[in-house]
Amino acid sequence: MTDSPDDSRAGHAFISYVHQDRDAVAKLQKILSSAGVPVWLDKEDLWPGEDWRLKIRRAITKESLVFIACFSKNSSARDVSYQNEELNLAVEQLRRRPPGGTPWLIPVRLDDCEIPEYEIAPGRMLDSLQMVDLFGKDRENAASRLVGAVIRSLGTATPGMPITAKLDGSSEAVAQVKEMLLDPTRRIELHDLVTSIANKCRTTLSDEDQFPFTLEGTGKEITRAAVARVEQYWQVTKPVLEILAAGCTWGEASNERLWSSTVRGIANLVKPASGKTMLLNLRYFPPLVALYAAGLAAVYGQNYGALRAVTIDTKVRTDYGVDVPLLARSHIARPFENNKLLANILAIQASQPPESYPEFDALFDDLSADRIGGKYTPVSDYLHDSLHETFSFLILDPDDYTEAFDKLEVLLSALAIDLKKIPETYADGPWIGSFTWRRRYNASTAEGEMQAELKEQGARWSPLQAGLFGGSLDRATQAFDDLIERTGRHRLYQL
Repeated sequence: MTDSPDDSRAGHAFISYVHQDRDAVAKLQKILSSAGVPVWLDKEDLWPGEDWRLKIRRAITKESLVFIACFSKNSSARDVSYQNEELNLAVEQLRRRPPGGTPWLIPVRLDDCEIPEYEIAPGRMLDSLQMVDLFGKDRENAASRLVGAVIRSLGTATPGMPITAKLDGSSEAVAQVKEMLLDPTRRIELHDLVTSIANKCRTTLSDEDQFPFTLEGTGKEITRAAVARVEQYWQVTKPVLEILAAGCTWGEASNERLWSSTVRGIANLVKPASGKTMLLNLRYFPPLVALYAAGLAAVYGQNYGALRAVTIDTKVRTDYGVDVPLLARSHIARPFENNKLLANILAIQASQPPESYPEFDALFDDLSADRIGGKYTPVSDYLHDSLHETFSFLILDPDDYTEAFDKLEVLLSALAIDLKKIPETYADGPWIGSFTWRRRYNASTAEGEMQAELKEQGARWSPLQAGLFGGSLDRATQAFDDLIERTGRHRLYQL
């Protein structure tokens, strides 16, 4: 709802629709609002007693920087609707704009319907404009492309217009990163902003006063301290994770080095001279969660160049002074080596709302005595549940989030298999993710679907085009064959 009847909401995206589609349009509004885009909707922006025709005309002709026309079977079934008046106004405005300029009228299909026959110029119909389909299997990627197109229209139509509204579940820095990504002339600003946030994170992580490694106490007390340590790591790295989520979704090839150096700075911390093994192992947690955040964003945005930049191009120093790809030192078990108890405590807590967390002492005792069972893939489960909040501004549907997470883990596992086979590469090797138990009773598996995609597309497969698996179809094929065999054995164990 607008703050007052005089609020003009200038510089907005106008959404045109029929009221039978109000639920679908509400989801679209939420997607745009989450990206910091101001939206005009009649149900929110018209006040009782207002001249609605005058207000809508003004909202379209004077204040709209992009017009989104939503079509569906509902709209096709109506011969008369207010949407027709809105569309007539929009087409009238479109005809006044120079051809080839910034996209202004964007047709959106909410289901498998026909676009109405509107002539937008002599000999040119409405369906000649690039449309967006917000339904079907590719709806989330289509929504991301729509958001990108709308933001570009807003940013280009009004130079310097700040798109810095607070995002749902994210920081203002994320909005600034997204705005700078749209403008190549702000490349230095983007570098300075991201680097300053990453350096602050690195400095804090390196402070042994805040993150001591020499603690005294029993096994339970050290485990309690380890649980608290992981929470500290989350809080310190959260700004970096959010930036990686935005950057690796929408960034271009010219930004890949920035994401790589950001993750490398977190991974290349000086090893403490001594300390408790459990706490020393946890120093691998920040780079692991940064890898997952960057990778999840890259997979969701189909930005596989960013995934290559972070997993393979990013080189980290081992304890023996050898530089290896980050993925070679990012096995999911590294932070929790030989400590499934800690991993299960974290996973069980993360699967529930904070107010419902089981009491630590009881959970520790029950798991230690095998009174309750642990999870098949506790670290994977923990990362899946804990990263969800970081991506709340980007991926709205929980099922779509899980699908992207599973695709990431399948790719990471296949890439780890491939790395392990490269001579003189000291790599950890693959791991099994939570996608195995989620699909253990299904004929179709996440890795099987990706393997089928690889076979169908061959050398045209997007990850290969981006240079993953060295761009080699043979290497990718062998890695997936190996992965399918490994996951098959693991699922037999789960049954």
